Amino acid sequence: MLLLYDGILTFVIYNVILCMLIRERAFRGEMKNKTNVKLAAIVLSLVFIVGTAGFFGSKASTQASASSMGFSQKQALDQVNDFRKENNLPVLIWNDKLAKAAQDKLQDEDNLNYFDHTSPVGKQAWDFILNDGYDYKYAGENLAIDFNSVSDAMDAWKQSPSHRENMLSDKYEEFGFASMNVDINGEKSVAYVQMFGTSYKIYDRIF
Repeated sequence: MLLLYDGILTFVIYNVILCMLIRERAFRGEMKNKTNVKLAAIVLSLVFIVGTAGFFGSKASTQASASSMGFSQKQALDQVNDFRKENNLPVLIWNDKLAKAAQDKLQDEDNLNYFDHTSPVGKQAWDFILNDGYDYKYAGENLAIDFNSVSDAMDAWKQSPSHRENMLSDKYEEFGFASMNVDINGEKSVAYVQMFGTSYKIYDRIF
């Protein structure tokens, strides 16, 4: 029993150190890629980030039925999945935590008067995702502003290589979306956020 306990403790310490080292590299913004002020995208591909939540209290993602989505959210999910089907990719599943992260991102932009993947205080997409309880293996974010509808924003994302990459990535399994009226630099507009993710499974944490 003592040997088993020591083994588990060593395993946990190893995982925590490994997780800190990999996330420290990611937080430096090495994967950041943005375009212009109207349209921007970021791909956060964090591979083999190992944590201990799978062993001591799960942080499993929360999926929701279509009935729990608002009209624009369902429209966004349908459109991104139609696009994936056209490219022979599996559809994404709606996730409430990713949707909450998208909403929190928009509220933060409105509160702090910015439109970017990095806030004035240094918060980035994965900060919102983690804060809302989504323990991600892969995560990505698309932003848009000054479009009249979800469809218009979607059309613009399709025309941008970096945004297409997020929407057509085979690494992602789940999706969240939010839109909101914002007032940034004295200009009123509508902003949109797509959040993509794949959460950890228990077998991802086994070596």
